Amino acid sequence: FPSKRRIKIKRERRSVTDTQEGGVTLKIYRGNEISEDLLSSMYKIYKTTIDKNPYGRLYLNEQFFLRLNNDFKKNLCFICAEKEGKIFGGTFNVVKADRFYGRYWGTHKFVKNLHFEACYYKSIEYCIENGLQVMEPGAGGGDFKFLRGFDPVVVNSVHFCSNRGLGAAIERFVKQEAIYIDEAAEELGQRSYVNNKNKQ
Repeated sequence: FPSKRRIKIKRERRSVTDTQEGGVTLKIYRGNEISEDLLSSMYKIYKTTIDKNPYGRLYLNEQFFLRLNNDFKKNLCFICAEKEGKIFGGTFNVVKADRFYGRYWGTHKFVKNLHFEACYYKSIEYCIENGLQVMEPGAGGGDFKFLRGFDPVVVNSVHFCSNRGLGAAIERFVKQEAIYIDEAAEELGQRSYVNNKNKQ
């Protein structure tokens, strides 16, 4: 990153953990460190994002989280925000085969820049410390992910719509949007902090 951007990132990180500002501690829980109570807490944290957003869809229920208390737990990595010893926010992530998959985020109370610290900075730090090769921060996000070092990656998905009229409208939209997405990805790739580090 250019010097100005590095300074801003350091300031964002300090605003979360500095006792004069956010006063938040971030703690990482892996595998057997994750209790059934923590799984239940992480469900409630995940649900806060769904409840706050009108477009939110509750895809996962508490039973799903509790069922993770099995062999799959070895792949889980929770980055939890704590204040005065109580967890109030964090991220639900999966680690497998040298990859870190950032998936769900939530918080019971707003702390400026906590989202960036938990979802990106602390996660990147974890990946570096543990020799992971790839961090996938999850879908969406646009500019704020790009500004924190994540280049856009175009992914494909397959959908079926049984209503022919609606299906045709969706197909037209997707074709138009694909052009915009490809152009945006190319433009951001040219401005990439990561790919152009030798040009600075």
